[in-house]
Amino acid sequence: MRLTDLQKQELICDYKCGMTWDGLCEKWNTNTHIIHKILKANNISRTRIKDSSWNLEKQQLLKDMYNANCTYQEMYAALGCKGGDLTYWVHKLDLPMRGSGRNSVYPNKFLARTPESDYWLGYIFADGHVGIYKKPGFKNACSYYISLTSEKEYVVNEFKKWYDDIPTISVQSYTTKDGTTKKLYKACMGSKNLVQWFRDELHIDNVKHHTLNPNIDITWDMIRGFFDGDGSSSKGEWQLKSCSKTWLSRIQSFLSKYNIESSLCKSYLDCWGLFVRKKESLRRLIPLMYEHNYFCHKYKYLNFEPLISNDEVNIG
Repeated sequence: MRLTDLQKQELICDYKCGMTWDGLCEKWNTNTHIIHKILKANNISRTRIKDSSWNLEKQQLLKDMYNANCTYQEMYAALGCKGGDLTYWVHKLDLPMRGSGRNSVYPNKFLARTPESDYWLGYIFADGHVGIYKKPGFKNACSYYISLTSEKEYVVNEFKKWYDDIPTISVQSYTTKDGTTKKLYKACMGSKNLVQWFRDELHIDNVKHHTLNPNIDITWDMIRGFFDGDGSSSKGEWQLKSCSKTWLSRIQSFLSKYNIESSLCKSYLDCWGLFVRKKESLRRLIPLMYEHNYFCHKYKYLNFEPLISNDEVNIG
């Protein structure tokens, strides 16, 4: 079918209003090759200008159906679109992506400020990551996730269990300088609302090593979590490590309130260390840090065993 100039303009109007390629071909009894030629002749990009293709009523219908958990098939039928258009508008309207590993809306269990939640906050401050990354191929779409890593599988399994089995666990092998192959376990949650809370409320960004200074009151459970992630207890010495001198200085001030003497100095390269070495300070510190025996790295605690009696601290 040879189209008149008026029909070509009407076809272009249908195209801009969001009619599918199949719909255009059927209505105008033509094919995609001819439609491409018409668009090119009128200086119209063959990449559909989607921002103007759906009116406000259609956008609202998508929101209502999406929030009501309608199936994709139901939305395709009601909106007259296919998967690509639906995905575009889900991102455009800032709706949470469905499915495992996507930007799901999860409960924020860190708000409880219980011994458990503070412990895992401290662990994430030490060996966790709060990331926002641009998705390739999408102009305004991002990937949001929170992760916790450890060489100990039982750590990530315990975190997964505490967070209602929501995090997914992955394993990565790596080789040390001496040629030893080890495994690194990671528990990860893709959640925009959690990431935004960490970013907006706690001021934790993508690269937190040198800038770590969470906007939150320090607790002993939080210190225990950070200690299990980035601390050591070798030779009866208590030590925390971080590239953020500000964060360790805050912990040092917290310890001083309990008459616990500590020293802060460069550990290596750009890393700082906070040390407690005096036995009398260690005897005050350990019972406080392990007051709630919800969870800990027991092997680190056992290094302090000669300093304190089993009656003072009961690690479950």
